[in-house]
This record gives sequence, C-alpha cells and structure tokens, in this order.
Amino acid sequence: MKFYFFGGDFNSLNKIYENKFDGTLFLYNSASSEFFTDLAYHSNLLKKDFKYMVAIRPYVISPQYLSMIHRSFYSKMGDMLQINLISGWIKPEEKPFNSFVGEVNDESNSIERSEYLIKYLKAINNLKNNLNNIKSEKFSDIYSIEKNIPDIYVSTTNNFVFDAASQYNNKMIIPYSLYKKDFDLSNKDFLISIGPIIRNNKKDLENLDPANVRNDMLLCTPESLINTLKDFKNKNVGGVLLFAWEEERDRLFDFMKNYKDLI
Repeated sequence: MKFYFFGGDFNSLNKIYENKFDGTLFLYNSASSEFFTDLAYHSNLLKKDFKYMVAIRPYVISPQYLSMIHRSFYSKMGDMLQINLISGWIKPEEKPFNSFVGEVNDESNSIERSEYLIKYLKAINNLKNNLNNIKSEKFSDIYSIEKNIPDIYVSTTNNFVFDAASQYNNKMIIPYSLYKKDFDLSNKDFLISIGPIIRNNKKDLENLDPANVRNDMLLCTPESLINTLKDFKNKNVGGVLLFAWEEERDRLFDFMKNYKDLI
C-alpha cells in the first residue's frame, strides 16, 4: 500500500522523504506557480522511487497538450509523474484569475465542471484506443501508452464522475466519507483521501472541538490508525492520501516515521 502526502511543496520535500512517504500531491491553485515547470527546475531534488502527482482542472489544459507534457517528463524521468484530475473547488482568491476561453471555467457550477471532467476522461480514453490501434512495430515506442498517456487519478465525490471513471478503468481518489458508503469499489485501483487527527489517548480526542472535524477526517490514536490502515491494506486498497491541517502535520509526520513499517 502506498502513502501519499496531500499538499506537498518543494520546501517540504526533504521532510516528506524523511518521513517515509511514497509520493506527494501538488495541489491546484490558479494563483500558485505551475508545478510541471517547477518539477523540471527542481529535478535535482527528485527521487526515482517516489511519485509526484500534480492536480489539474481538466478545462485548463487539453488532453493532447497534457500528453505532450507527460511525454517530455517520461523521456527524462521515467514514470515518476502522475496526474490528479479534479473538477475543483474554486477559492475566492482565485476569482480574478478566471481567464479561460470556453464554455467551462472557474465561474461554471459544480455540475458543469463535473460534466466536462467526464468528457475529458472520454477524450483520454479515445487517445488510448487510437494508440492501441497502431500496429507498426517501427513506431511501437513512439506510440506506447506508457510514454504518451500519463498515469491519471480522478478525484470523485459524486456518482456521475465515479461511474465515468469506472467505465474507463481510471484510477480514482475517493474521500474517506465515500469509502464508508455503499460504493462498488471491487476491482478498482484507488487511493483513500483521509485526514487523521492523532492524539496519544482517547481522552485527548474527546476534548477536540467537533466543529473542526470534517467527515473525511479520522479521530485516532496511533494504535487505532495503524488498525485502520491495516484494514485498508487487507481489503486491497491501493494507497492512502494523507492530509492534515498545518498544526497537525508534525503529528502526521511523526506517525509515518515511527509506525509506517508496522502497517
């Protein structure tokens, strides 16, 4: 089972490495720098046995151009790059950056953005099919799936995107709150996004303000978190995407450093 850190940046990469994570997710923000360029610039910091997942909203980049970016990375860095497709939650500070040309953009509602994501998955799948139909051995490397199609995880919180991702056998990122519901996750390759709030004993957990606990968070002791993660592993969950508020991150890092090998 793989362990990803949610919300990594280049200032914290060494700490993420040191605390035994297998990958990190760079979050999308219209006001941030562009992580494909940053990854290339910081290539001296990258590790071959680590995954660098970049979140993007599909309407900001075409499947064709995403394939071109992946092709460049693959030629230099192998399969270290992964993509997280999100329909997106638009932060208020991002509103001034809404400069996309087209029917779907940051001002679109959640249904419109989800529908666009579904169409995007179809386009990626069609690109895969077209590459599969090329039989020439002479061009087998040029048209290989691995070289041309990025390793994609689709974030989903609704049935429509879940069904589309399932139809095309895409990998998925599922919030812990959805994992606990009646979704058919058999034969699916997915990560569970979960935010552990870790305390050394149950009494400390009882003193936490419930208003600060979302339904994809887990109140836990180190021992109970180990059991939860072991349960995921026993059910063939591919991995977890662990997130924490800034004030909780040191506890998460300490847990990974001290307990990952027990899972």
